[in-house]
Amino acid sequence: MGKAWGKASRFGSRGMANIKLLKPRQVETLGVGTHADGGNLFLRVRSKHSRQWIFRYKRLGKVTEISIGPTLDRKITEARDLAEEMRRAVRDGLNPAAVIRKAAPSGPSTFKDYAQRIDEHRRPTLRPGRHVDKFANSLRDYVYPFIGDKQPGHITYQDVEDILKQPVMLKDKTGEHPFWSAKYETASRVRRRIEAVLDYADRVEGRDRRNPAAWKGGLEHSQLGRPTKVTHHPSLPYSEIPKLMTELRQKSAMSSLCLQFIILTACRSGEARGAIWSEIDLKGRVWTLPPARTKMDREWRVPLSPAAIDILKMVQLLGKGPNCLVFPNALGKPLTDVAVSKTLKSLRPEVTVHGFRASFRTWGAEKTPYSNEVLERALSHVDGNKLRAAYQRSDLFRERVSLAADWAVFCVGSSSPRRNSSHRPQLRP
Repeated sequence: MGKAWGKASRFGSRGMANIKLLKPRQVETLGVGTHADGGNLFLRVRSKHSRQWIFRYKRLGKVTEISIGPTLDRKITEARDLAEEMRRAVRDGLNPAAVIRKAAPSGPSTFKDYAQRIDEHRRPTLRPGRHVDKFANSLRDYVYPFIGDKQPGHITYQDVEDILKQPVMLKDKTGEHPFWSAKYETASRVRRRIEAVLDYADRVEGRDRRNPAAWKGGLEHSQLGRPTKVTHHPSLPYSEIPKLMTELRQKSAMSSLCLQFIILTACRSGEARGAIWSEIDLKGRVWTLPPARTKMDREWRVPLSPAAIDILKMVQLLGKGPNCLVFPNALGKPLTDVAVSKTLKSLRPEVTVHGFRASFRTWGAEKTPYSNEVLERALSHVDGNKLRAAYQRSDLFRERVSLAADWAVFCVGSSSPRRNSSHRPQLRP
């Protein structure tokens, strides 16, 4: 029969009769501590990023624990299946640890293996969109050619520095430059992702060492060079926007209507291109974006000026249903950012669509008495001061209604005077 490995026994007041006590969501949300799932299976949480499955049983009267693995590697269903096999092994007088060795993948894991596990775990928590693939794509393009097939324990400080110093081509095709200085923002994100993968690998493999991708006390002392100056999205001077709007009104393409709407609402391009009719309240003159479509991850109201309403009424003639796109392409799919940019480039090749948010912000600061807070809210920016943001919870919608109307009058003029409002400040001369 082999060695006597003890019997699977009860732990906790609810005992073996109660199994599958944890809900899948709790695996990611429970706080620090050891939480029973029943059937000798426990979830041990040491920190936000350290969650392990534990099989606990008695051997020769002494409590024994065996790690089944981190929750990143083993979903709750797999952990329960393994725990059941381990209980059977204990009952048959066998070593339950043999079940884990049998289930372990053959061969050592590589950096790429660990990165893919992290990516698989994080994807369900992200909003749909192109950004979902940025983690995997950045590692594929800049990291895997260097260390993708290396075991994490063999990756050195020099390996990471070589990644950050690799030559890359600038957008203007003026030649190759070191990754760190040519694309500083991207390189910084890549470094943090390497650090996260190595942290995870070290934790899984029980390795205690200084992370070779860590910045503080490590790469900050390297000779990576100074990053190039950060450039902002080229924008059109606000004084030229009325002329541009006149030119756009001469175009009948859907991309032109969408671009006018983006300018008038000072929204992000993707928010307008993905808008559906159920978000639009023409009577109430408000556009309500659900949390899944905002950068802030919460519902956001955008006031619609008379000029913006006019554009929507023109598009509404297509007669689409409530869940259809407001600005579809010829195939009924969302307009691409390239389509909208192409319309702009045909008239103003030197500026970008996103730059109109800067044009709006500059106009608001220089030509109106609206406060910085109202102007920032109009751009759906989050207050960087967490304490102030905790107390200021208003979206300042009433003030933004007037601001949107004034911006529309500046951009396209007004054929009839708007009603005055007691809360709307007077424009500067």
